[in-house]
Amino acid sequence: MSKNIMIDKEFLKHAVVGATVLGTGGGGDPKIGYLMALQAIEKNGPIPLLQVDDLKDDEMAGCVSMMGAPSVSLEKIPNGDEFPTVIAGMSKVMDVELSALYPIEAGGLNSMIPIVAAANMRLPLLDVDCMGRAFPELQMITQSIFDIDNSTIVLGNEKLDYMVMKVNNPKDMEKYCRSLTMDFGGSAMMSESYYNKETLNIFGVKGIVTKSYEIGKIINESETPVEDMVNSLGAFHLFDGKISDVYRTYEGGFNKGKVVMDSFDNNNEYQIFLQNENLVAFKNNNLIAMVPDLICILDYQTKMPITTETLKFGQRITCIAFPCDEKWRLEKGIELVGPRVFGYDYQYVPIEVLQRGNK
Repeated sequence: MSKNIMIDKEFLKHAVVGATVLGTGGGGDPKIGYLMALQAIEKNGPIPLLQVDDLKDDEMAGCVSMMGAPSVSLEKIPNGDEFPTVIAGMSKVMDVELSALYPIEAGGLNSMIPIVAAANMRLPLLDVDCMGRAFPELQMITQSIFDIDNSTIVLGNEKLDYMVMKVNNPKDMEKYCRSLTMDFGGSAMMSESYYNKETLNIFGVKGIVTKSYEIGKIINESETPVEDMVNSLGAFHLFDGKISDVYRTYEGGFNKGKVVMDSFDNNNEYQIFLQNENLVAFKNNNLIAMVPDLICILDYQTKMPITTETLKFGQRITCIAFPCDEKWRLEKGIELVGPRVFGYDYQYVPIEVLQRGNK
């Protein structure tokens, strides 16, 4: 795709679908995010999608996102005023004028929030994020792999209250922000440290917005979407089946649980364990995919992505997987987001290796 891209209504309808796929079940409800972004673009016009290197040397970019359990966002919908509030708070703390926004992660709501903010604030969006997917905890960003400072956070609520945090230990920041988010009612808006293009080029997962668009366009328009994603985007088709059980709890600000599925021939049982996002997948108790690779559940008929909070008994589903960004496969990346971090005592094995063993 050319670099002179405008995010308009046509782009948006594909991008939200693809971002929800890449969100691996997390990132918030896509319908809410899509409608908010659509309204912002209809009101203010399309926004430019730029590459990192389009920034001038002295320009700074930042992200805005929502923190909390995805299920809470279904009832506690942002009103839109929170975004400029937390951005203004961060600009004041850093004493820097913001030149562009970018998403913190791929996901239905969190991919749309920066579009809403960019449209309302007349700013461009950058084709980059900090994950290349969605993760449940605040320190699980690519800045952490390269020890890039992300110690300043501004957290706000729908009452336009906000709090500035300066915390040196990323794990402590997750703990403090999670606690404040729960005090805010289970969800909060967040802005993080701003960066110039030199730093973004070190940690950023580039091309995430255009990849979301490409995935969404395939799902929306192709007659063979799974085959097309396998052949052109490096996806793996794991299985098709029917959900026989869903176990879900809300613990410490997260949706946790597992979903059990039977293959259509009833010869195989599949299990996927989740914490906001899909984390590990088993076929007959044998691992077939694991975090940080992307495990994505789609509706069997429409191939539309299904988020973890909307999984339910009887759904017919297709499960696909994508390799994660190479940054997550570095030793520091696996230490941050590998299966053992989430309590699964397995050494990380890339999806392409696991799939060769399951042929």
